[in-house]
Amino acid sequence: MQERDHGDACAPGIGIEVKVTDRCNQSCFHCVNRDAGASGLQVDHRLVIARLREWGRSTHPGRPHIEDVRLTGGEPLLNVEGVADIVRCCSDLGLRSGINTNGSLITREVAGSLRLAGMSVMKISLDAVTEEVQLLTRGSSDSLAACLKGISVAVEAGFEVIARFTLSRLNDGQLLPCYRFARDAGVAKFQVKPLIDVGRATGCGQFLEKAEIRSLLARLAEQAECRRTVPEILCWPPDDAFGMQAKACGSINKIYVATDGRVTTCNFLRPAWEQNLSMHSLEEIVRDRMEKVLPRNHCGFRILDGCPHYFEAV
Repeated sequence: MQERDHGDACAPGIGIEVKVTDRCNQSCFHCVNRDAGASGLQVDHRLVIARLREWGRSTHPGRPHIEDVRLTGGEPLLNVEGVADIVRCCSDLGLRSGINTNGSLITREVAGSLRLAGMSVMKISLDAVTEEVQLLTRGSSDSLAACLKGISVAVEAGFEVIARFTLSRLNDGQLLPCYRFARDAGVAKFQVKPLIDVGRATGCGQFLEKAEIRSLLARLAEQAECRRTVPEILCWPPDDAFGMQAKACGSINKIYVATDGRVTTCNFLRPAWEQNLSMHSLEEIVRDRMEKVLPRNHCGFRILDGCPHYFEAV
């Protein structure tokens, strides 16, 4: 399935991803932000809420409309108060909201409170279903049971649950077992993102060759039950995804807000941070993003200027 191209729209819908904390209770080897531990900034969620209200209620002609707001980290559930406040704001504005989490802190109480606040989506990292591989990818095997249970709790609470699998040489043998777990748990979508050479993964030596990735994706396509759990490949050429959904960064209209208020169009870009939430309008931020979208390449998809990945993947 070809990616949907938002890039040609005059007033595109925008997704906003807000990093609510730098703190994290895990130490994933592929973390783009190199987050871990109890220290680090928390976002000024009052500023985020003020900007969302300004942007969400504006009827200015041509202003990009916000399609959804995603809260991330670090581990965002370490700042659950800020998460809940932003979610309630989104609910008041009629905006869809969700969270990107490692899943280890999802309890029935937390899931119930966030559903009550108006959150509808939980994207949960799923990199292994065995303790040995969990230790290799997350730095600890202690969280495996909590992460797997968190997925089931989120499904039971009525969230649209997306499982996110970062594919590397450390866990390539876990791709199909993780997909089967997600399918059996009732997960709506299973996203696969080949490891990108940024953040903590830089120089790690755990990157798969293109042919190896293609072989694994072909096997996933053979086993996928799209009516139950839809597979989706991120940061990978759509024409090389064996009929599965695939997305390239140039056609994903999203902006990222760091804990210190800096804004970028993709947290994998080099260089990245050029805008600020307190200083720049949504139009300025989106205009900066549109200027980074490169013309279609020979495979017919778009990427963002400065992407560290696609020159290796095509």
